Amino acid sequence: MEVYDNRGRDVAPFFMQMKERIDKYDYICHIHSKKTKTNDHGDDWRKYNFEHLFGSSEYLKRVFYLFESDPGIGLLMPETYPILELQAEWGGNQEGTAALLQKLGVQAELPKEPVFPVGNMFWARTAAVRKMFTYGFTQKDFPPEAGQVNATLAHQVERAWIYLIASEGYSYRKIFNHCQSRNTKLQKKRRLMAYVHYDKENRISKDDLKTLAIFSGICEKVLFVTNSAICQEDLDHVDRYADRILVRENTGYDFGAWKDALFDFGREQAEQFDELILLNNSCFPPVFDIREMFAEMEGQDLDFWGNTVSPFSPDGSYIKEACIYEHLQSYFMVFHAKVIESNVFWEFWEELPECTELIDVVAKCETKFTKILSDAGFTYAPYIRETYYISRFLNNYAVPYEKPCSLLLLKDAFVKKKCYEYMNAEEKVRLEYLLRYLEIF
Repeated sequence: MEVYDNRGRDVAPFFMQMKERIDKYDYICHIHSKKTKTNDHGDDWRKYNFEHLFGSSEYLKRVFYLFESDPGIGLLMPETYPILELQAEWGGNQEGTAALLQKLGVQAELPKEPVFPVGNMFWARTAAVRKMFTYGFTQKDFPPEAGQVNATLAHQVERAWIYLIASEGYSYRKIFNHCQSRNTKLQKKRRLMAYVHYDKENRISKDDLKTLAIFSGICEKVLFVTNSAICQEDLDHVDRYADRILVRENTGYDFGAWKDALFDFGREQAEQFDELILLNNSCFPPVFDIREMFAEMEGQDLDFWGNTVSPFSPDGSYIKEACIYEHLQSYFMVFHAKVIESNVFWEFWEELPECTELIDVVAKCETKFTKILSDAGFTYAPYIRETYYISRFLNNYAVPYEKPCSLLLLKDAFVKKKCYEYMNAEEKVRLEYLLRYLEIF
């Protein structure tokens, strides 16, 4: 342990500490506490980088395997924290980075859009980055701490690593921790799921059957309700996973279907369960092990939860309301016994308005449900914390449809089927790459 003056952020102490030690090691990892005071995501950003740099012993073995199997790799870094995708730019640091590289004897033609470990956390082969440590930087080369947010030597060092290793004949690779968490052991609970299906072609897809198979593995009973006139052959496939099947007319969308499924099953029977899962088939089968998600949320003192949250909006014109209340997005919600046994929960379903338009379901059902339960004293939270603010940072309020990769990198298990109708070609290529990567590893 060594103590340094508060000058040069994480970079100057890194140089000072390692300049005499760099030749003693083959690989080096740089991490820091990431106390970003200018925004509300510093803690989440740090946790994200830590998970994808070490995370577990199994994952570390894979990290070192990448280095050992490919001597040309000089640096491994996490995918950019999705909240900061728009900030992964030069930000006025291009000239300073070029000047820094020249000091190191590196002549590099810097691209219009930089590639760098955003947050300055990474694994590196010491031979690839040695020049940065042996140049002779001292803390006096860095400006005194004054709360600077950009354009300092530390910001330029952060943006120089990739071009430094390239000059030494090395490449970089972005890494993602897909190793199964140790925490996948779920509490012994009686789980009931009501799964709503709709398909305009009146078919059950392989994706829907796979989703049913996955969730039936953690649920004691599965209620399958469809708003489509599906054939008996498809219903026979569903019967392998569902304890009860309800075929209904396509009215009321998913909320109307959940209402019918719940009252068909009965309040008295439903109250015998510890958890109720409401899920529709708007997403592909879960990309990640759902046990990790359930295990993590079981560790929180909540009455109900979902995967993502839509934050409060003072502009409710989209749904013809004065505002849009903060709400859990309804494609996936989980309710604990305290909620299931409450009158307010069942009164919501009894008083559910008949909706003939999707926008009315959003306005009168989805955006109201969370507030009704919250006003009754029930606590909730989303699994993907960053959904509280990701739309604001990406300047995009259709992230699940237009930027699915951003959520996938945050361990969002649910990819919306309709994203293929909205995302651009670049995002589609990136999504397919990430999905293949996750299948391989």
